[in-house]
Amino acid sequence: MSYKKTGLVLVSLIVSIVSCEFVYRYIEVLTDRNIEVQLLRYNNCFKKDKDTVFKLKENCSGYSVTDEYQYHTYINSQGFRVSDIDKGYRATIGDRKRILFVGDSFTFGTGVEYRETFSDISGELLGKSYQIINAGVPGWRVGNYHEFYKKYGRNLNPDLVVINICILNDIFPGKEYRAVTDDGYLGSGYKVKYDIGAIHKLHVFMYRKFSLYRLFSRNNMDLSRFMGERTTTPVKPTDFFMNILAVQYYASSAGRKRYAGFFKTMDKFVSTLRNDKVKFMFVFVPYQQQTVASKFLKAPKKKNLQYRINEPQEHINRYCIRKGIKCFDPFASFLDAGNKGKKVFFDIDGHFNVLGNKIMAKEITGAIRDKFSF
Repeated sequence: MSYKKTGLVLVSLIVSIVSCEFVYRYIEVLTDRNIEVQLLRYNNCFKKDKDTVFKLKENCSGYSVTDEYQYHTYINSQGFRVSDIDKGYRATIGDRKRILFVGDSFTFGTGVEYRETFSDISGELLGKSYQIINAGVPGWRVGNYHEFYKKYGRNLNPDLVVINICILNDIFPGKEYRAVTDDGYLGSGYKVKYDIGAIHKLHVFMYRKFSLYRLFSRNNMDLSRFMGERTTTPVKPTDFFMNILAVQYYASSAGRKRYAGFFKTMDKFVSTLRNDKVKFMFVFVPYQQQTVASKFLKAPKKKNLQYRINEPQEHINRYCIRKGIKCFDPFASFLDAGNKGKKVFFDIDGHFNVLGNKIMAKEITGAIRDKFSF
């Protein structure tokens, strides 16, 4: 008799699960929540744009998996990355103080869920009286930021524009030009497939095939307990010294021409922002090799090398002082974290991990409170 009851319970459980699976599949179809899973750094959520060259595609969603991370992407009807909850949210609604974050893949939040990006965490720290708009697009640089602001950003009537400059690859004149494939992928190496482990493959298979599993994953954004912690190893000393070669370029005649072109692009952007009488701040985004532990910097010559690796910040700081621009450099906090052995970047990918985004958010929030009054 007990076997019959056990069998009946199991059959009932299986029927219930299958029924729920079909019901939620139907709900996904009705609400257009089907998600394409790609073993890519980014999904096919890009489109061509005559002003910014390329931008995020409206009403796009995806799920990306690499050996270092996995994260969802939701793009709303205005082309901004949002959380799943805010998918249909329009940034122009509301009377809160509006802060527009403009930047590249660091601002976009490559490798982390939206709620783990430094822009969204900044909003949480600032409070409900502030509205945060994440206008980060992977691959953009200052020229693209400027065109975006002229065509789209100023129409949002921001009270403050936070422009995040990636010290590693934003110091170029003009816009970044990347091809966008017909199926929505960004060119120049961004459509890169990754070889992932067996557990990751099982996760991707389950995510593709079963709606209930997708529901579980959405409601448990931090998949690190199941998939392995999203952490990185400290930067290797060899990485630090390899960057000396890159720094030598900044000091060369070619590097000086590059700076000159970059500052001309900055001048145009600053002029537009000032003509609109909007408050703005430039934030320097440090790169991985700058956070090398201080034990590699003890000798005076090595300290000099550390200074030279920070040469981009020094150049831009002098530009900001000369032009009377509010600029902010959170480098000290990242270096302190590196000295303490904390992991703030993905080791291979090089973007902020969750802790890196938290540090960045704390620093930006402090700078906003210190430099601006609303």
